[in-house]
Amino acid sequence: MIRAIVCVDEKWAIGKNNNLLFHLKKDMQFFKEKTNLSIVVMGENTLLSLPGGKPLKDRINIVLCPEGHEHPGCVCFHDFDKLVKQLKVLDSDIYVIGGGMLYNSMLPYYDEVYVTKVKADGEGTVFFPNLDKNSDFGIADISEDIDDNGYILNFCTYKRLFNYA
Repeated sequence: MIRAIVCVDEKWAIGKNNNLLFHLKKDMQFFKEKTNLSIVVMGENTLLSLPGGKPLKDRINIVLCPEGHEHPGCVCFHDFDKLVKQLKVLDSDIYVIGGGMLYNSMLPYYDEVYVTKVKADGEGTVFFPNLDKNSDFGIADISEDIDDNGYILNFCTYKRLFNYA
């Protein structure tokens, strides 16, 4: 199953200047719990934005590197179509974790999307598609309001209603 996991502000922004908009302990814990011992898929800039530019521990890190770069500890794909073809045949939990271009390009392939919605404007410049306005997805679950470092957030699960991919 191919999923995305993302934290968005009230405008569905996810980042600015290759950084997250928020650093929230409960969101990071949620991310770790969901993706631990799974496959995470990211663009090269997302990998480079991780601490030390190193892959995430206890996960298989797959990175789309269209410029042909290789990164130690990662499985690198240089072509988006080859990446998608490989992901479709894997019998594992797969989580797309960013960045904006990869999130958007992978939209037709998501079965589920875990969205942490922060009730704030992070003044982001990179956006995730607004699933509330996408007829292919419906909200399957939403948490109660949670206070995380002074921000109010909800953990939401969106499921694909129609499959075109």
